[in-house]
Amino acid sequence: MKKSFLLTLIIFIITFQLPVFGQTNNPADSNTASSQGGILGLIGGAISGLITSWIAYSSRIKTVEKKFELEQEEQRRKEIADLRKDYLNPLRLAAEELVVRLDAIFKERLNIHPQTSIDKQEKNSVKKLENFDQYRPKSQDEAALKDKQKTLPEELKGLEKLIEFEWVIKYAKDHVTEDYVDEWKNYVNRCNASAHHFAFSSLYLTICYMTYARKIRNNMPFTVQAYQYNKHIDTVIKKVNELRELWGGEHRIWTDIQDSIGEVAIKSDGKVITYEEFYTILREDKSKATFIRLCDYYWEIDKKTENLLDVRHKLDELVQELKSEEEELYEELVTSTEATQQKQLKRQLADRGAESKQTKNKTTPSV
Repeated sequence: MKKSFLLTLIIFIITFQLPVFGQTNNPADSNTASSQGGILGLIGGAISGLITSWIAYSSRIKTVEKKFELEQEEQRRKEIADLRKDYLNPLRLAAEELVVRLDAIFKERLNIHPQTSIDKQEKNSVKKLENFDQYRPKSQDEAALKDKQKTLPEELKGLEKLIEFEWVIKYAKDHVTEDYVDEWKNYVNRCNASAHHFAFSSLYLTICYMTYARKIRNNMPFTVQAYQYNKHIDTVIKKVNELRELWGGEHRIWTDIQDSIGEVAIKSDGKVITYEEFYTILREDKSKATFIRLCDYYWEIDKKTENLLDVRHKLDELVQELKSEEEELYEELVTSTEATQQKQLKRQLADRGAESKQTKNKTTPSV
């Protein structure tokens, strides 16, 4: 802008001074100089006008560019906000709630501290679970349940609540398979009371997570044109897929069953079914067979301790990824200021440098 102003000023001076420089005592020369000065004045005026117009045009272009940039920022802000509202935040909440519930199952039902791996548990605790199979409830006989709880051998003392938990899960499964169907009023009352509510809601919280995980894998759009945010999304999906595979496999919840659960549990408006809708489906709906494998997993939870601990830790990793990156990235990516762009570029270059170093280390032979 300063250069354009100086150039305009110089032309202005030349335009109005040239006729003065051309003055002479000879009338003919004077006329010639006047003519030349007039022509030069016209040319200078034209050039000055063009420069002025160009400056005004440049100013308008910058105004338009700024407006476009602000619109792009607003569009990006909306895209990221929608992405968080519809996908990332629900997944984070579901994962957090499931971690809390699994911790409660470990502490209150399995007598295991969830902060450590199965290899670090006391050996006698693991042996307790290995010897538990014969005490697992096989029917809805409540008197038999209480008898099992009272007659536990010394090495299984403290697992009374685990017996009750698996008995309630068997109650849920029996309604799916229709091996036992309780009266509706009694069924509803049980689903909303104490031990039954804990077991049924454990199934429900697992379903919520699987539903949001499927939604992210299948439906989440990749419209945010920002390297670091897309990298964050890729990391989230990678962890979701790792958890899906970890939870799958023999004697677990197969991956295609997890997907089916997510499909059954989501409504046409994109929301997950409520707890009430869940236990109603479990008794009444034709799609209830989808939940048999899930019930089996929790019914024999004493056999799934190692896998469930791994699942719990992987869930916690997912939560930490969603929490640690999300807020910082959101603030960084909703604006396109020069400082922020430089920060993003530094991030990108640092990531590429780290990747190159890893590749080099892999390809360098050991001496």
